[in-house]
Amino acid sequence: MATESIQFNLRSINSKASQDTVTLKYAPTLLPPNGDTDLSSVLLNFAPYKTWLTNLTTSLSTQHDSSHPFKDAPFTLNSITIQSIDYKGNKPDILFVKLKTEITNKDGDHIPGIALLRGGSVGMLVILEDNETGDEWVPLTVQPRIPVGTLTMLELPAGMLDGSDQFAGQAAKELKEECGLTIKQNELVDLGELAMGKDKAGLVPSAGGCDETIRLFMCRKKIGKDKIEELKGKKGALYDKGEKITLEIVKLKDLWKSTQDFKALAAWALYKGLKDEGKIAKEISLWGSSSQ
Repeated sequence: MATESIQFNLRSINSKASQDTVTLKYAPTLLPPNGDTDLSSVLLNFAPYKTWLTNLTTSLSTQHDSSHPFKDAPFTLNSITIQSIDYKGNKPDILFVKLKTEITNKDGDHIPGIALLRGGSVGMLVILEDNETGDEWVPLTVQPRIPVGTLTMLELPAGMLDGSDQFAGQAAKELKEECGLTIKQNELVDLGELAMGKDKAGLVPSAGGCDETIRLFMCRKKIGKDKIEELKGKKGALYDKGEKITLEIVKLKDLWKSTQDFKALAAWALYKGLKDEGKIAKEISLWGSSSQ
């Protein structure tokens, strides 16, 4: 990068109205604002922020390649303003960070850069095969999603990562909590990785405003019709603890027209494409068909 340091304006959503200004050395080392190390250290320990900054600076460094479209007037990251921080419960466990960047080049061109950082998440396509009829069903969750103005969003079971990058483990955990289904980690197929490789395994649902990447997993289980019926309208394991999640079951062949959920539609498309190329059958054969 052309600059040796990046200026930061830090303002916690829970702090006073005044802004603190600190400097982030390219290392990066964040200097404490007015002697207070709490906010700066918490921010640098927020995995999504570190990942985002690493990815951005790496991408900026590639502009000097002869084939890069910006090689004649490369862009520089001049500043990052942290506009707000939302915490999960008590500090210092960060949930979301909203920031704004100033990225310009020598010609005065500007790249818009407002972002919400929340990190990665996982979604799970579970195909339940009726062991008598062979019919294929998919459990979906029904839950409030205030950001899109609904109390009844129909979507794939999903959950945020905890910073450990244990994708399959988190997927299995969410299935247990939301659907009551016990799935072994080695029964989960990473659809994105199988289709596009490990470097592109995370799908990007909203690149214009959010850093989120979603790893989509799938698995198949043969179960009895009575078990499938039991899932209809079932409450999630944490329903009484505030997670108002219930289940709905749809046929796999109808999934593409049953929900607006990006995760469900992307998982369906990946599954269909991989199945058409014979990659799903090969992957599942490595661990065999499960029964319950």
